Amino acid sequence: MAFGDSEGFVHQWADRNDFHVNNFLKELEFPDTPKILGNEMTDDSPLSSIGMPYSEDLLLSTWPQNQTFIIGQPPVEIESDIIQNIKQIDFVGYAPNPGTHLRNQVFFF
Repeated sequence: MAFGDSEGFVHQWADRNDFHVNNFLKELEFPDTPKILGNEMTDDSPLSSIGMPYSEDLLLSTWPQNQTFIIGQPPVEIESDIIQNIKQIDFVGYAPNPGTHLRNQVFFF
């Protein structure tokens, strides 16, 4: 029997002194070590020195202009009575609810 404790240790108990946990044990296969590039990056190194992988396929940025579409709705205009009551502290503007809509309710026109 094997169990782990809260300190990260694995404890093994057996009914005999000579026991094997895995009878089909094989040697581990490790991956090849990656090739290290000769460029050393420092804090002042430009990101353009990394380079991009070369590909003969077309990039997604070459999508034809006639096949691109703008999706989504335009933002709803803020009502004039809300704009007149805006108060600004630092860079945050806020306005009280004028009572024309319920709280957290948005109308699309």
